[in-house]
Amino acid sequence: MRNRHLLAGVAFTVLVALAHGAGLRNNDFSASSGASIAPWRLFGDPAVASAIRSDEELPEGMPAKAIVRNRSGLGGILQFVDAQDYRGKVMRLHGWLKVTGDEPHSVGLWLRADDAQGNTLSLENMADHRVTATSPWREHKISLYIPNDAVRLRVGVLISGSATVEAGQMQLELPQATAAQAAAPISPLLAEIMAAIQAESLRYTPSSEPMLQEIISQSPERNSDDPNEARAIGKLMLHRLGDQHSTFMPAPPRDAAEVRPTVASFPQPELHTLSREVSVLALPPFGSATESDSNIYAAAGAKALRRAKPQCGWIIDLRFNSGGNMWPMLAAMAELLPEGTIGQFIDRVDQSTPWIRNRDRISSGGESMKLPLRTAQRAIKLPVAVVIGPSTASSGEAVAIALKSVPGVRFFGQPTAGLTTANKPVKLRDGSTLMLETSRFADAAGRTYTGRLVPDERISLEASISAAAAWLAARCHAVPKPH
Repeated sequence: MRNRHLLAGVAFTVLVALAHGAGLRNNDFSASSGASIAPWRLFGDPAVASAIRSDEELPEGMPAKAIVRNRSGLGGILQFVDAQDYRGKVMRLHGWLKVTGDEPHSVGLWLRADDAQGNTLSLENMADHRVTATSPWREHKISLYIPNDAVRLRVGVLISGSATVEAGQMQLELPQATAAQAAAPISPLLAEIMAAIQAESLRYTPSSEPMLQEIISQSPERNSDDPNEARAIGKLMLHRLGDQHSTFMPAPPRDAAEVRPTVASFPQPELHTLSREVSVLALPPFGSATESDSNIYAAAGAKALRRAKPQCGWIIDLRFNSGGNMWPMLAAMAELLPEGTIGQFIDRVDQSTPWIRNRDRISSGGESMKLPLRTAQRAIKLPVAVVIGPSTASSGEAVAIALKSVPGVRFFGQPTAGLTTANKPVKLRDGSTLMLETSRFADAAGRTYTGRLVPDERISLEASISAAAAWLAARCHAVPKPH
């Protein structure tokens, strides 16, 4: 359950006007001339991107000083800002956007904090409320907690798809609530988010309460009726708690009719036969929660296990499994798993909820999924190797942990993403869902995982399948054949 990115798209045009804001330079492009808008940078394919100065008037007399054009791919405009003065603080980027375009597009403000190596520490890009349709001038705001080890901020506008975007009055600032705002009650939605965090967040402790109350008291939008503002404050609280996994999912459009495809439109488990000795079952991420989709995914995996009959063993390929719904993933490979406890959830008070592989189902607490037909009558006793990597995340890591219950299993590849926690859906009053981190993963033996899973044999992702296959073959040939 990972970092959010705008989707790649096609041609667009951006008109950018920046007013004074903390840390931003050349905000009104007064130092611009011709194609130069430094220190603002155009990003995208330089063969199709360009930027020129413009004096077009925007609302309230704000002059637009740059026109940015890109004819294909993902692009936009950004500026780098030294993070030194903003560490440990909540920064807000706001600006006005006008969007036009008939083709699919996605537009958002962008604020990101990086460490000294350029790794993303925290990110906000309007992922759950991007502009995806023609829109008149509207003000947009995003807020981001800047971690103490941040070195540089990236500030700008991201656009994907066929659209024309005009932007004005961009400001990066440290928001402060007025005395009247601090005294007013918080919005019902924010109160609901706060209650969920207090009740079930894995990271919450009574000692963190003063910090969360300070965040709320200093937030000017604490009593706003705008649900995006309440969710932004919720994100800030979660960031301050050290939670990098929880996220908000927007409510589905009220007028969107549910259309069920006649053919599965999501990746399914795939069988790859390397030789007579070794077969590979690749388990992709799976994001659906519907029973029909879950059954399709699980059945595809079970069918692959029945179809192949390797002599020496199986490789489970989790290199690109970024997570989602873990139960169909476990059901898909249930024939490889022993009966009994195959893993556990450990909540913040160390209460355990085991994952159980029964004869006919996978279950845990109130969750249960029936295994595909005939899976209950089969148990594959061949050795198992597992390949993992940096894209193995969240539920993908849970599947890897469940495979540790297989006797003699060995892991190959690179360390995983380190999101070894479970998110619980909390429905909110505005129709959105808070996917709240509530527990850690543990294996059948009770070992709790608090970060990346490290393979037994570190090897490049490209070579991991071959290395796993060689290990299975060597182990197979070393076992004396029965007379």
